Amino acid sequence: MSSNETIKQSVLAGLGIAILSQHTIAEELHGGRLVALKAAGLPIVRQWFLLYPTAEPPTGASRVVHDQIVSLVRPIFERNLSD
Repeated sequence: MSSNETIKQSVLAGLGIAILSQHTIAEELHGGRLVALKAAGLPIVRQWFLLYPTAEPPTGASRVVHDQIVSLVRPIFERNLSD
């Protein structure tokens, strides 16, 4: 399947189970439409990086985008870690 949404909808339709990033299914987990199964080796923890070129300092626009991404992502991961 070509997208997280397609996989998620297939699971919701009862076609099986899947491994997806927790942030892509946060609403469905919170609403009780999906359940995270406990299994050895899960969750798979990955690091994420926000990258920009070092040749020149970030512009005002890229700084705003950076700050917005950080402000949006941090609560998602903090909420999921505490669940």
